[in-house]
Amino acid sequence: MVRRFRVQQKILVPYLGSILLLFVLFSCVTLFKIRNQVQHSVMTEAQDMLGLNVAEIRGFFVERGRIPRTLFEDPFILQWFMKYRIFRAPVANDPDYHRIITLFQNLLAADSTLNSVYFATENTQEYFDEEGRYEEDGYYVKDRPWWHKAVQMRKLYCELSGYDYEDSTMAASLQMPVFLSDGRLLGVGGVDIEIQTISRLVERMKYHGEGQAFMVDESGKTFVFPGQHPDLWYMQTLDVLDDAFNARGFQELGKQMRQNLSGEGHIVWHGVSHLVLFANIHSNQPYFRSQLAFMIPEHLITTQVRRMTWETMRLILLAGILVVVFGTMQTLKVIRPLDALSSRLHMIANEKPDLTQELPVTTHDAIGQTAKNFNIFLKQIHKLVTALVQHTKDTALRTNQLHGSYQSISDGSQHMSESIEQVATTSKEMVLHVEEVMQGVKEVARLSKQFLEIIGQGKDLVKTRMQKMGEITQGTISLFEDMKKLHADSNDLIQMVKVIEDINNRIALLSINASIEAVKAGERGRGFAIVAKEIESLSQGTAQTNQQTLQVVQSFSESMERFQHDLQNMKESMEIERRSFTAISEMFMYLADHAHHADEAAEQMQIENQQQVESLRMINESIQDVFNSARQVADSIAQSEEQIGRVYEQMQNLQKSAEAFKID
Repeated sequence: MVRRFRVQQKILVPYLGSILLLFVLFSCVTLFKIRNQVQHSVMTEAQDMLGLNVAEIRGFFVERGRIPRTLFEDPFILQWFMKYRIFRAPVANDPDYHRIITLFQNLLAADSTLNSVYFATENTQEYFDEEGRYEEDGYYVKDRPWWHKAVQMRKLYCELSGYDYEDSTMAASLQMPVFLSDGRLLGVGGVDIEIQTISRLVERMKYHGEGQAFMVDESGKTFVFPGQHPDLWYMQTLDVLDDAFNARGFQELGKQMRQNLSGEGHIVWHGVSHLVLFANIHSNQPYFRSQLAFMIPEHLITTQVRRMTWETMRLILLAGILVVVFGTMQTLKVIRPLDALSSRLHMIANEKPDLTQELPVTTHDAIGQTAKNFNIFLKQIHKLVTALVQHTKDTALRTNQLHGSYQSISDGSQHMSESIEQVATTSKEMVLHVEEVMQGVKEVARLSKQFLEIIGQGKDLVKTRMQKMGEITQGTISLFEDMKKLHADSNDLIQMVKVIEDINNRIALLSINASIEAVKAGERGRGFAIVAKEIESLSQGTAQTNQQTLQVVQSFSESMERFQHDLQNMKESMEIERRSFTAISEMFMYLADHAHHADEAAEQMQIENQQQVESLRMINESIQDVFNSARQVADSIAQSEEQIGRVYEQMQNLQKSAEAFKID
């Protein structure tokens, strides 16, 4: 069984499937790009944040680095320390000394990040800060490692001083060697700054409220790790942090940070996977080399990626729904007329065909033109079916009338057959009676001598025969009138047969026209072709039957004419017989008066009776021929009636088939 799909399904299913496939491919590509873009955006945002903090930390050291450079380039300070050449020279009353100390104190008061401002002299190896000259015995600056490192560096640099467990602070020194214009070393000056400020800055580094930052120096040792106790990380390489924090990935991260100034890595921190971004903090004034690293929980990236993915998927799904709905509406708008055309053709082919309902023409494209051509074709079919229905109704009406006429003719033929049969019986009886009369005449001739004895009986017998002859004469006259009427009916029957022949010719013409229209209609006209073929066959059968009926009726008419002629002769003979019987009566009267003329009258009666017998025999034979002809006519009429009944049934079926089309 072939499954039937509607036009919508044949068009919409591939269309929607293609759109869905394209949207799936587009969604996959888009989601992949969005994931990369979101990840890139998050990384860019985190790197920007890292860069801003790197710049802020660099700016912090650069800004603090200006203090020793500005301070120890001041000619007043340089001149005073150039003049100071005696170890622990008295300075209590020296205003320039107090001025310098006051300057150091003012600097500390102006900047809370400064812990100390100091200068160590080359000449006396003494140490001066905001509190004045350091008076502890045995303290010589050249015995300190930082002095030699500063002299060796020959530039302003940052030195990490260490962690103060007493106040839990970390400090660093921005120090520099101070040279005179002639190149002689005057001393080492600098400022101590709180790394805690940097630690707080690093601690504030968060990405959407999460994350952890830390700093390592140029040797790869950690010197800032907010939130964790310094015993675990201070000045420790990253290699040991995996064990210290029960983490994974710090060792590999340390290798990457030693090999690259900036980049990214991965660690597992507190059981959570983190993406680590690191960047170099580079400064020449003061000289400072370190790296700032920031650990971002990867779920922040995946959450944003997931959020952006779902938002994009919702947008894509909404766009897909809109495209599908719009495409479906447009497609249905295009194929709806085709669906209507298919439905109308299905209804015409399988249900009661309604030829009055036309398709609406809403567009001017090929579909609209198809609907317009279908309406034109429907009008032509409507016109042809209307004509066919009208012709069928007319034919059925005339066939019905013909059926009634044939019924009347059949009844008349039956009545005529019965009348003829009655006439034949009467004629036979009359022959018998005439023969009896003839025997009586012979007996009268033979017994002429006894005539007088039986004259009375002969007179009564002649009277009886006169009455019987009168009845026969009246029957003959009535039969003659019936024959006239039957002759007139046969003429009417011939006219009716001609009418049937005319109807048959019109049916044949209608069959030819229906065949032509069926050929024009093509495959849709096969039903009309079959009906036209049946009508043609029916027309041929009816024509043959009409021809046979016409021949039989014409033969019947000719026989009726002969029978009428014979009846006319019989009437005349009967009239002669009547006059003869009258003469016989007179003769009997005369014999009664003149008995001596009995022999001559008996001989004359014998001759006349012989003639009557011959005439009656001829009449009887003619009546028998008429009876046989009437029987044949009745049989032909019965056959014609059967043929006309079949024609009438076929016309009824044709009318029902034509009425299946709704044309009103």
